[in-house]
Amino acid sequence: MPSATDYQRLAIFLARRIGDMDYAQVLTTDTFRWAVSQAQAGIEIPFGALLAASARSAAIAIRDNDKALAEQVSMAGIIAALHPVEREVLRLIYWDQLSMGELADYLGCSISHAGALLDRAYGHAEDRAKNLGFSMEDSAHETP
Repeated sequence: MPSATDYQRLAIFLARRIGDMDYAQVLTTDTFRWAVSQAQAGIEIPFGALLAASARSAAIAIRDNDKALAEQVSMAGIIAALHPVEREVLRLIYWDQLSMGELADYLGCSISHAGALLDRAYGHAEDRAKNLGFSMEDSAHETP
């Protein structure tokens, strides 16, 4: 059964991506209700899969927010301009602090494939950052 901590992590995950806490709360509540109904039916939803389900509900808002961020000359803009999967992999690991297992659940793949995606995403972000004169290490604490 999803916990109160899961609810809080999910709300923060959505609020960061769409930039609207009120809408994030609505989406979180809807997703959480679904997860609880699944748990009551004997189907446990891993946290990574819960995040993926909520992201599908918020896809348009996330896309619009990322489009605005991608125009900024900053690390947040560099990351927002990446391919959607690469952008999300970096955010999930560095911003949301998911484990590799949770990342694999989110992506619906193996842990080794999730690791390969993370490595590729980091490399692409690093290349973009170098081209714009940024350092990934100097910007480690900036919100993507």
